[in-house]
Amino acid sequence: MMGYPRILDRLSAFITTVVVAVSAATCCHAAAGAPASYPPFSWRHVPTYADLGSYTGFTSAEAKFLATHFSALSIEKAQGLALRKPGEPRNGESEFLRTARQLKKFNPRVCVLFYWAADQVFPFYQADEALRSTWVTTKKQGGLYKINNLGFQRWWVNVAANMVAHKNVDGVFIDGGLPPMAWKKRAAALLPLEKRLHDKLARLNKPSLILLNGLEDCMNSTGLNAAYANTHLQYSDGAMFEHFDFVYSGDPTGGSPKRVKAEMMAIMAEAKTGKIVVVKGWPNFNWITPGIDTIPYSTLVKRARKDITFPLACFLICAQRYTYFQYSWGYSVGQGSILLTADKKKVDQRWYPQLEKPLGRPLGEPDIHGYIFTRKFEHASVWVDLSTHQARIQWK
Repeated sequence: MMGYPRILDRLSAFITTVVVAVSAATCCHAAAGAPASYPPFSWRHVPTYADLGSYTGFTSAEAKFLATHFSALSIEKAQGLALRKPGEPRNGESEFLRTARQLKKFNPRVCVLFYWAADQVFPFYQADEALRSTWVTTKKQGGLYKINNLGFQRWWVNVAANMVAHKNVDGVFIDGGLPPMAWKKRAAALLPLEKRLHDKLARLNKPSLILLNGLEDCMNSTGLNAAYANTHLQYSDGAMFEHFDFVYSGDPTGGSPKRVKAEMMAIMAEAKTGKIVVVKGWPNFNWITPGIDTIPYSTLVKRARKDITFPLACFLICAQRYTYFQYSWGYSVGQGSILLTADKKKVDQRWYPQLEKPLGRPLGEPDIHGYIFTRKFEHASVWVDLSTHQARIQWK
């Protein structure tokens, strides 16, 4: 926050203080010059984002930690599902709004986003009662929306806009908002849907963030297809790169040096346009790793703390203003976005120590020599070797 000019008299200083206080309580953005919808951003520490939920809802301690350690949060679709009484219909909207109020109580400036899928059905919401069978391949979970249907578009946009209209809600996280380039018909149908939402939110007379998921699906064999990405991002504030350095059966090259370098270059290219980019890093395991349920939680925490260095170093190499780091092995509160004690009953305040260290502004762009990247910040020096999948962060 900038200091007051020395010549201001006491009355002017008082007025300025009141205006700043009101602004902080009603708007989630903080960075000077940022669009009004953007989350807080600072180089003081690693800027962080989280996409997660809890079937039982967040405890007060969990909500406080989340609200004070992350710039923005998208609350996953099954939030509070277990809190329903027997026979009570699903109402994900009310649980999300309760969670948004809970988070804002601890930090009015944290940016809270409503999760809303544009690709497939997740029937956790009261609004799904109005979902017509002609708008989907099936109304069961996993069914695909017929997104070129005008009736569906109006319904989908109205649900999202009605949620964002609430005072504690800052925008929408659209899952499936950036489909693979090979899905040409589906990608084309998404554009009018996203434009409808953009125009509808613009009429709410409040800053509203639209974040798309799937930036990695805008890549081809040589890197980011900027034309494809920017065509879709024209109606949004940014995107998440959900599967950075992620190896799974559908893409066995996911962890290769060539692939990871292409991912890093894509992240940097999009971030330099001024759009928000969230980079989702992973430890060397995830929620669907075979046998993970048999591993003690304390062991997973230990491994996650050790494994964070490589994805975090890659993020710091790529980081521009309005880039945010996300790290976990899944999407629920017990899968690493925050860390819990061994019995999972309390928040482990130690978290990931690297995310608490002073970072400071970057002292230039990264130096790139083949698969070796280096970059300096005011309080850290970063080195990454993709050929050996190794990294170091030297904190000053």
